[in-house]
Amino acid sequence: MLSRDGNLKFIDFGMAKAFGETVKYSQNTITMCYKPPEILFGAYYYGPSADVWSAGCILAEIMMKRPLFPGFNHNDMLQRIFAVCGTPDQDEDWSQVSVLENYAKFEPRKPTPWKELFPNESEQYLDLLSHLLQINPSKRISAAQALTHPYFTSEEPHPCRNADLPL
Repeated sequence: MLSRDGNLKFIDFGMAKAFGETVKYSQNTITMCYKPPEILFGAYYYGPSADVWSAGCILAEIMMKRPLFPGFNHNDMLQRIFAVCGTPDQDEDWSQVSVLENYAKFEPRKPTPWKELFPNESEQYLDLLSHLLQINPSKRISAAQALTHPYFTSEEPHPCRNADLPL
């Protein structure tokens, strides 16, 4: 949604649930090209970091004018994600990924530098994207942290400088 005063808001309440309790969620959530790796691997328990991943995909799509990860099924999506973000074995802090229901080992890959994918974008944009699209959900930036990132607060125009942010 885009408001009259230029505020952009992402909304999709089709699968909305109360957050806070430990509840088993559906894996059939989130449009395929915005689905994070943990859900593709079969996680039933996930939190706001899944939405942060989706926001990162949308931020990249705005710049590319096409989806960053235009996968057709779970395996194809994981291949595309790993080609950009590297495989889970590159993150020793995400060893529990191997216990997820649909976990499969992939050919080890190192992350592609964001500058190769977005050569004309600022360092602040690339830094924000790298924090939003961390393969390990526990390492993703929070939504509140993202809103105070220098990309939103110091680049022209200053979309968040005068915003009344609910932090």
